Amino acid sequence: MSANARFYFVLCCCLCCFGLHAQQPSYESKKWLDYATRFYNRTIERGIFREFDSVIIVARKGVEITSKNDYHSLSAYSFFIGHTYKVQLKNDSAFFYLKQSVRYAMLGQNMKYEVMALQQINYLNRYLGRFEETKPHVKRLHQLLPLAKDDTIKDRILSALSEEYLSIGDYHKAISYILESLPLKEKILAQKRDYTSKVSLGLAYASLGNLYLQLHQNQNALNSFKQAEPYFEKYMGAKIRLYINFEQVYLNMQKIDSAKIYYDKVYGAMADKKLFYASSELSAVNRIFASYYLDKNMALAKQYATKAYQLGVESESKEALLYALNLMGNLNYELKHYHKAITYLEKALPGSYSFSKDVYASIILKLAQSYEKLGNNGKALKYYKDYNALSSKIYQDKSDEQIANIEFKYKNAEKEKQIDYLSNERLAANKLLKQKNQLQLALSIAFGLALLVTILIYRNNRNQNRSNVLLHQSNVALDLVNQKLAEANQTKARLFGIISHDLRSPVSQLFTFLKLQQAKSGLLSEAQQEAHQKKLIQSSTALLATMEDLLLWSKSQMEHFELDLSDVLISELFVKVIALLQNQAEAKELEIKEEMQGLSSLKSDENLLLIVLRNLLQNAINHSFPKGVIVLKAAVNDKGQPFIAIVNSGLLIPEDKIAELQSGFHVSSKSNGYGLLIVKELLHQLNAQLLIRSNEQEGTCMQVLFEKA
Repeated sequence: MSANARFYFVLCCCLCCFGLHAQQPSYESKKWLDYATRFYNRTIERGIFREFDSVIIVARKGVEITSKNDYHSLSAYSFFIGHTYKVQLKNDSAFFYLKQSVRYAMLGQNMKYEVMALQQINYLNRYLGRFEETKPHVKRLHQLLPLAKDDTIKDRILSALSEEYLSIGDYHKAISYILESLPLKEKILAQKRDYTSKVSLGLAYASLGNLYLQLHQNQNALNSFKQAEPYFEKYMGAKIRLYINFEQVYLNMQKIDSAKIYYDKVYGAMADKKLFYASSELSAVNRIFASYYLDKNMALAKQYATKAYQLGVESESKEALLYALNLMGNLNYELKHYHKAITYLEKALPGSYSFSKDVYASIILKLAQSYEKLGNNGKALKYYKDYNALSSKIYQDKSDEQIANIEFKYKNAEKEKQIDYLSNERLAANKLLKQKNQLQLALSIAFGLALLVTILIYRNNRNQNRSNVLLHQSNVALDLVNQKLAEANQTKARLFGIISHDLRSPVSQLFTFLKLQQAKSGLLSEAQQEAHQKKLIQSSTALLATMEDLLLWSKSQMEHFELDLSDVLISELFVKVIALLQNQAEAKELEIKEEMQGLSSLKSDENLLLIVLRNLLQNAINHSFPKGVIVLKAAVNDKGQPFIAIVNSGLLIPEDKIAELQSGFHVSSKSNGYGLLIVKELLHQLNAQLLIRSNEQEGTCMQVLFEKA
């Protein structure tokens, strides 16, 4: 049937039904709603743009013949009209009728159309980049979920929520809602075996495939897309999006011929661009090939990118246009057309953060590089700073996750070793016990023979004594091994905590200096580069000293460790400590003073003493007020005991906290408390003790008190 014939057929039906409505309004109104629903579903399934005007005509006639109090029917007609306007990109009208559908649905308790309308409103908001406006509708969907009694409505809510969380990159929640909906979808399909239920299950598998694609699990993504394909036999829109996914996953797997097959399938399905979403989808398939060829074949990349951009502009889709602009910016940068690259990238930048943080970061970096190529160092530096701030956060998040995984694997490996060891010991003990039982059985059998009994009793006692000795020796050895294992585990735990405490800061500082040097290498003067190199050398020296300290501390935990005693000059010791932490003190504009009051040297191990003072000075710098003063003091008290003290002005430490620090048993995390723990253990080796005072008159004083010489 042609479009004109279909239009006149619909119009005649409208007039006929209107005449019947005058006689039997309630019956004809319900009959018209059934017809309008079938007509709407069929039009959406076919996806031919010119047929959507007929949906509006049918739905408007339904509104005319429906009672003003029939909110159930009015919510359905409003949804049909609103969704049709959304397809036609008449966004204001679409919002009006979809919101009207929600109002009617709430009045008529029509949860089905309320959920459908909310889903389309949020889709339209995301399409227009209005992500904040989706939040109240998501909240409403969460409220409706526990109220839904019908499996079909509950499944629709779960699908809508999974779409929301997938769109913002919250993959864990998206996966949880998809997995929760799968059993419902399979149950509904088994009961109804209708077109809608079939498509719904296919969309769930396609969504899972998209999640795998985002996580770079290409084989899992391909399997999910293959599971989804049979369910889209008649749904052209979903089938085309699935073809695009196949194209992307095959390119990721370097299977160019397979990707080209699906590229051609998309074009074949969109002959003459009859479908309303043709331009945006054709832009996507060209953009995917252009991105693939960007570093392989510039001529092909330019060919596909030009098509993607033209179709993105034609589509009026913000997402399609954003990705096409970013692609054209990257293409022109590779072609060394830096002015053109900047024009495209700056157009793409404003809306890119809402779609993808990674895309946003890549655009900022490419802008910085483009301005640098043009010699505009001011703008280049601004974009480099923005990129460094964003990329450092991404790096830190990934680094923390990798460290957690390493620690988890290490702990599991240690536990498995302990379990294997104890299992072997248990097997040996069981074997010994079995031998004993067999011996006792042999003695019982030979009980009747007196002489033999005497001999066997003697042998039994002797063997039993040997067994007891062996068992006792095994138990003693096992206890010793368990004790050493516990001590080793404790030492390892301390070592990891100390490495986290003492290496995290200098490594992070050194990484930041290197990252800034890489990003700004062409922007700094010779004097600035020289100053920067000096800071890098100082940071590297401090890091090396810290590593040597940790190695020395780890040696102190071993047996047979001996101190290297010598006459230590206090003034030289202070100079070394201050040099290690000078950068951190300058960052807070702190002044470090030295006071020598009758103590110029003392008999001690210089290396261990240097570790102690470095940790105490580190704590003083961390807890001092900016622009304050830190005093390093060496003197002898009234009892003739030499001491070294570090005094700073900062927040006072409460008495209960001082007692807690002095106890040496409180370490709240891998980055808190290990510095003082190192100090106290090394001072024990040096036959010294740590005293802490904190009051308004003196400030906070960390005093190392030595035994009288």
